[in-house]
Formats: sequence, C-alpha cells, structure tokens
Amino acid sequence: MKHERFGQARVLSTVELDLLVECLPAGPHRVLATLLRYTAGRVSEGLQLRWAHVAGPAVLFPAPITKRGLKSREVPQHPALAAALAEWRELWPLWVMKAAARVNGPAGLDESLKGPNPADFLFPGRNPQEHITRQSFDLRLRKAAELAGLAGVSSHSFRRSGLSAASGAGIPLRTLQSLSGHSSLATLSLYLEVSEDQKRQAALAFA
Repeated sequence: MKHERFGQARVLSTVELDLLVECLPAGPHRVLATLLRYTAGRVSEGLQLRWAHVAGPAVLFPAPITKRGLKSREVPQHPALAAALAEWRELWPLWVMKAAARVNGPAGLDESLKGPNPADFLFPGRNPQEHITRQSFDLRLRKAAELAGLAGVSSHSFRRSGLSAASGAGIPLRTLQSLSGHSSLATLSLYLEVSEDQKRQAALAFA
C-alpha cells in the first residue's frame, strides 16, 4: 500500500470509491475523479481532455495526451460517468465565470457564456485557457481520503481499482489492455490486485 509516496496506490472497493468521490468538493475535481474511476485513465490524461473527447458514447484519449504519445484509445462511457458529464456540462459555464471573477474581479464575469465549446478543457482551472493542475487535484484527493478515513490513496487508486475489479469479474487481460493503454500484459499485471477470495477460489480449483 502507498505510504509517503512509496509503494502502490491502494485498491478500493465500490463502497470506498463511492465514499471517496463524495468527500471531494463538487466541481471539476469530483467529476475528474468520476472519470478516472470509470475509465481507468491516468490523471495526466484526464486533466488534458477537452469536451470534444467526450462528445460520443466513448471517452477518447488521443495519442498526444497519452503516456509516450504513441496510440489513441477509447473507453465506452459507463452510465454513471455519462450522467456526471451531462450534469457537469450544465454547471461548467457557471464554474468558468466564477473562476474568472476570482482572478479578474466582477469584470471577469461573462454572462453570455452558455456552454463549453468542443475545444474547451473539460476541467478548466482559474484561467479557462488552462486545465486544473495535478497538484490541485492531488491536494483535494488527499483531503478527501483523510475525511473518508482511507489510507494509501492516490490518483492511481482509481486506475488500479477499476482494472482489478474488471479482472476479478473475468474480463480478459487483452480487453483490459486495450482500455488501459498499458504497453504490455506484463505491465498491466503489476496493477492488478488479487483478493483473498480469488486466492481461495483458485486453491479450491487445484487438481
């Protein structure tokens, strides 16, 4: 388990993930956590997404924002993620206006802003032309984990939890690799946690 930035991020159960997400402040940080949870994406990839990348039934991680930038991948949208993104689309203009007002004062308000354009960042920072920072998300995630009483949590917990749960449900590794973007099955296997129940089931299947 991760401790003081060493070790692997903790794998969380569905109940623990629900609690962690609810402990995050409403707004881009909570929606980003939801996206990472249901896509097993890397936080660096999620931060760089634009509205055009979530316009269809899948989340598109284009090659330039992926690790090593070699290959794009698509992850079908989980219904819970689709609902969260639809709600966030409605709230996005208000968030951007409030962020601009904090930086520029009342003059920063643009009440003509009706909604995001395809090229706009999904998770805008104080400057709408930039996305929220990794440091900002990590800080809020640490506070949420403390509030939820969950140790060993990092942004990678969403990725490890999703992949481990899918593997435990019997999803083939090749399928998981196509969704996670791992370079090899060996690398992917390092992310997967084997539960005690899975070990017991395997032991009972021994010849």
